[in-house]
Amino acid sequence: MLAPPELKKVHPLGKSSVIEEHGMIIAESGVILEYLQETYDGIGRFKPANAQRKQHYRFWLHYAEGSLMPLLLMKLLFTSFWVSRRCR
Repeated sequence: MLAPPELKKVHPLGKSSVIEEHGMIIAESGVILEYLQETYDGIGRFKPANAQRKQHYRFWLHYAEGSLMPLLLMKLLFTSFWVSRRCR
């Protein structure tokens, strides 16, 4: 991977975003957000009130990396490929 050595010291794949707490390394944005909510939202201020809202919350929490990111990555790769072919 192309991650800088500083990130590889924290996570073997050089993942970012990453937090370290109580000796645990937590990677992936969705997992980090769930951990912070479960650990620090003692009064349930940010927890959905019912099952339907909970599902909706989880959908959007994971949408960016699970559905949107692969599409954006494909667009980036294909755009880079076509631009490099035109510049020859």
